[in-house]
Amino acid sequence: MSENRLVAILKSSWKILLPAGLILGAGFVGKVYFTQQNIPKEKTQGAGVDAVLADAVDKLSALVDTYDGNGNPFPAAAGWTPAAVSCGEDAPVVASDWEHPTWVLLGIAPDAPTPFQYRFRASKEDGFELMARTDRDCDGLFQVRTRRGRAVWTGGLDTGILTTDNPGE
Repeated sequence: MSENRLVAILKSSWKILLPAGLILGAGFVGKVYFTQQNIPKEKTQGAGVDAVLADAVDKLSALVDTYDGNGNPFPAAAGWTPAAVSCGEDAPVVASDWEHPTWVLLGIAPDAPTPFQYRFRASKEDGFELMARTDRDCDGLFQVRTRRGRAVWTGGLDTGILTTDNPGE
């Protein structure tokens, strides 16, 4: 098929392709909206996770207050815990998941099933990042709640506000 023929077909088909694309796009948006509206709000807003993150940052602040200026003031990184993403259901608590020294130091060890996974990353240069994420509607998009901060030379932490990416997830 020649290039001119292809261009002619596309020029004559745009009146069909454009509306079809718009309808498909609207259908996807509608599905996402409908799905988001049918998940109980308390399951998506992370009522308890904010307190967990705040308490962990308080413990981290106390730890950094004793920092002597040598090495990294923060505990070691801890990957997403629990390792498996809970999709639509709360993940059962497995005590051994929370034995990592960082989770022990920060006091993060859920005592009831939770939809959230937690992660901690830090370096002397970049500061810390404490995150919790969940995917309650199983669409591969996560609601991510994050606290970031850095040690300051006068002692303690300079922390930002809690941020939430994809709050409707």
